[in-house]
Amino acid sequence: MSIEEDQGTARALHALLHETTVPPSRADIGEAVRQGRRAERRRRGAAATAAVLAVLGVVGATTAVLGRSGEARPEPARPTPVVSPGPVGTVTAEVETVPVTVTDRTLECKISPLTLPAETLQVHVRGIDPTGRFVVGAAAIMADRRPRSADGWYVLWDRKTPTLFKVPNPARLGAAVVNAEGVVAGTGNDNPGNGMVREFGWVYRNGQVQRLPMLPGYDAAHVAAITEQGDVVGHAYRLPPEGEMRGGGGAVPVRWRADGSGGPWPLSTPENGGSPVGVTRDGTVVGRHGFDKIRIWRPDGTTADLQMPPGIVRTAGWHVSGDWVAGYVAASDAQSPTPLMRWNIHTGTMYVYPNIDSQGNLGMAVTSTGRTIVSTPEDGFLLVEPDGSVGRLPTPPGAEDWPRKVDANVISDNGLLVGSAYLGPSASEGTGDYTWQCGG
Repeated sequence: MSIEEDQGTARALHALLHETTVPPSRADIGEAVRQGRRAERRRRGAAATAAVLAVLGVVGATTAVLGRSGEARPEPARPTPVVSPGPVGTVTAEVETVPVTVTDRTLECKISPLTLPAETLQVHVRGIDPTGRFVVGAAAIMADRRPRSADGWYVLWDRKTPTLFKVPNPARLGAAVVNAEGVVAGTGNDNPGNGMVREFGWVYRNGQVQRLPMLPGYDAAHVAAITEQGDVVGHAYRLPPEGEMRGGGGAVPVRWRADGSGGPWPLSTPENGGSPVGVTRDGTVVGRHGFDKIRIWRPDGTTADLQMPPGIVRTAGWHVSGDWVAGYVAASDAQSPTPLMRWNIHTGTMYVYPNIDSQGNLGMAVTSTGRTIVSTPEDGFLLVEPDGSVGRLPTPPGAEDWPRKVDANVISDNGLLVGSAYLGPSASEGTGDYTWQCGG
């Protein structure tokens, strides 16, 4: 029944009640409403599970396909995706403690201003491709002589040459990601400004923005990563019933394929779901289940949780590149230190840096060679090399020399970092945008 039909029925019942004399009711209206909401949640959950099974090939499904040039075309014949409905397995990690000492050593980096489009005031860099050729950021632009920062403008740099593009209904949160072909993906919001977030995925390819299709039975989707081939990875989820804050449903990891085989395809059953953060070299999707558990979804369709190493009760991964996962660990559930960790998912070794406390900060990134940039509240941005050496990111000329006023959260395999620095209260825009070339 449509919304208009619901409203028409309600008006008819309202008129009938006014025309009819009825005895007092002993029914518990509140309990009836609660039972109705519980039934609706059960119905939505059953529909979502059926939708996942339909996409897996148990029931036929039709979907649109995005080609490499962005055009929509009918879905070609493709094999049934493999997803294991079995229990979640475990993977282990062997911890190696790296007792580095953070000193005042400043890195030797070539610093250059980042070129912005003429109408752009500032940018917030969101992503960089592994080669360093492409960089993407959200932009604040001038419109009618006033700064407009939430209108969905993005900048894509190709070898430091910027192009401005617009995404309808942008999301305020969530990273934009870009691969070595210059394909950008990100998250939008259908209901900006009304208190309800209904996210959807989008992709920018060959100068055009296209919306990514939704997983049947789900209300919203969030983009997390893009592969070298152009596949987009994220998660789908259900919104809570109208008027309620909770009860929408858990996240299911999904993949939108760029090779013409359609999507999105779920990477697990709803019971084995979670929120992806990245994809490794072999196609393993890494994410989290809850806030303090790393979960992986393998190409063979199986799911596994990282078993907590001895002495560690919490762990989180926030960035993935190559075989590496960057995040932090904690030794207790209380407000204990959360030192930096790098986990090589191929070898199983987890490197923990007890003297680099991220304090739960999410500002970190890792390259496919294991170089890690991490934001620390006390020491600012640090570049941690695979050999364990640590250096501070230098402050650009003219910026205030205070470590927390440099913001560079992305790094490429060739050592290019992109971000901003605080220029002081006398500067017209407050911050400047820069690149740091720190080694190769």
